[in-house]
Order: sequence, then structure tokens, then C-alpha cells
Amino acid sequence: MPEEDESPCVLLDPQGLCLLYEYRPLTCRLHGLPLVERSGEVMDESSCSLNFSGEDPLTVAGLQGDFQELFRRETLLIAQCSAELTGMPTTDQDTLIPAALLKEWSAISPPE
Repeated sequence: MPEEDESPCVLLDPQGLCLLYEYRPLTCRLHGLPLVERSGEVMDESSCSLNFSGEDPLTVAGLQGDFQELFRRETLLIAQCSAELTGMPTTDQDTLIPAALLKEWSAISPPE
């Protein structure tokens, strides 16, 4: 979503809890954290000040990861899911999640 858009995620329940928490996409898992590759490359230095009080999140041990590879793999997975749901392999998560909610599932699997 654009940063200026303050609309809540469509996958939050009335109490504000994530309906897909255990299966949430990588973008949700990384929200509020800086993205620092194991090599030290800073992909995105922004972070939530509520997550890090009194320390520089770019120096916190354990936050570095293989983000470029994870993003590459997630993009492939999203395209595969999108192709299954819509017949078109798109990598746009803002399209895929609502499409999954609105999809006529009986057209994919025979009724039991």
C-alpha cells in the first residue's frame, strides 16, 4: 500500500488481529524492521521507533538476513499462487490477497 494510505489491512479482524498471522507474507513479517543483507548492504534503513528504543536497529545483531533471495523466492511463489487463482501470474500482493478472498473456490476444487 502507498505509505500515505492509512487504510487498515483487509485481513485484520474487528479486534485488529491478523487473520493470516501464521501464514502472513514476508512483507508483513518484516514490517517495522530495517532490511540489512548478511553482506552488510542496507536495503531499507527505515524502522518502527516502537520496535527500537534507545538503540540503532542497523547495529542489532541477528537482524541481518538473505533478503534478496527471500524476496526472489516469495515473488516466484506469489506468481504461482496468482496463476492458480486467476489464471494470470502476477506478483502484485495488493491484487493477490483480495483475489484469494473473492475467488470462487468451487471452480477450482470439485465439491465434496
